[in-house]
Amino acid sequence: MKINKLFLFLLLLLLPSVVAAEDNIHVVKIGGQEYTVNATAYENGYSYTVTTDGTTYIYECHGAGDVTTCSGRFVGNDDATVTEMSRMEEAVQHYETTYGTPRLEKIESRSGNVLIGLFVIGVGAFLTFAPKAAWYLEIGWKLKDAEPSSIAITMNIFFGIIIGIVGVVMLFS
Repeated sequence: MKINKLFLFLLLLLLPSVVAAEDNIHVVKIGGQEYTVNATAYENGYSYTVTTDGTTYIYECHGAGDVTTCSGRFVGNDDATVTEMSRMEEAVQHYETTYGTPRLEKIESRSGNVLIGLFVIGVGAFLTFAPKAAWYLEIGWKLKDAEPSSIAITMNIFFGIIIGIVGVVMLFS
């Protein structure tokens, strides 16, 4: 069975976006205790929200140029100890060492999936709703007075549906 070249091309387009997709929430273990660290990037800095056992700690860094100012505070817990604050900051440092500091480029790079996703959905719709035209663009233009077989039409519709689903997944990844 012939594999549709367009399908393989679109899969190759999908691979870099799957590899580049990042999750900004990670669990870090410090001293036997688990801390959930959620990193967020902003235009002029970044922040971490660290939670454990109902305690929330926010560590923010703001900067202009090469100067960055960072500070941390507990949310809803006024009687937090210095040890707790130290552990929370250690969780942030562990996160940065393992995953790096959050950058706005990482977040904005996901918006590229929207354009590619819409393009892929369009290609899938074209293959699904105009399978004869897709066949003609692929091979029909090379042949004189030829018509696509029912298998070619069915394969175009099938791959069109699959490619459309891939496009929808790309929109939400």
